[in-house]
Amino acid sequence: MAALMKGNLKFVLLIVFLAAGWWLSRQAPLAGDAASGWLGTFLEPVRARWWAPIAFMSVYVVLCGLGVPAMGLSVAGGILFGLFPGLVYNLIGVNAGASLGYGLSRRLGAGVVKRIVKSDKMSALENAVRTRGLKIIIALRIVPALPIAAINFGSPLIGIRYADYAVGSFIGLFPATLAFTYFSHVAATGLKSPCLERVVLTIVFVGLVFSWKVLHTRNASPGNP
Repeated sequence: MAALMKGNLKFVLLIVFLAAGWWLSRQAPLAGDAASGWLGTFLEPVRARWWAPIAFMSVYVVLCGLGVPAMGLSVAGGILFGLFPGLVYNLIGVNAGASLGYGLSRRLGAGVVKRIVKSDKMSALENAVRTRGLKIIIALRIVPALPIAAINFGSPLIGIRYADYAVGSFIGLFPATLAFTYFSHVAATGLKSPCLERVVLTIVFVGLVFSWKVLHTRNASPGNP
């Protein structure tokens, strides 16, 4: 019950953050003339460096691999590099980071990982995957009802195949990464696309509904026996 309540809280917080991003994308002072003003002046030297995308993705990979939430990094990618290629850089960073966490877990072994991830989180992940399989990985990536580090480090130890882990992570991480990249890009430049925005909001809505249904199916929620 406690785990489910925490999952519900994270679900609500994600919606709040997404709503805040949507609202900020319509507000001054970042929108409008900022792209040619102080923000553009600050960002252009960074964008002009050939190594900037490599440095950004490297930081993204390391932090995500260690279990740091990706929201702030996705926002930074959208502001720094725009919607495209910012979205590409963000997707590479967050998914490569997830793979790094998986690989580190296999390299470090169960003994070290169990000192990093609490046993109750490992048990919750194992139970959820046993009952719902790939769907729970997708759902937990959309709404991280369990700590990101528990998903990254715990997955290989409970027998989740890398292919399932990678596919589930990509699908589950895509909606929020797309949304935060788009909203931060619009907030920084004021360049809106009503059609694209509807697509983004639709993808996010479908993802949230899917995650809610999977996480609230009987015996599928992390922490349920």
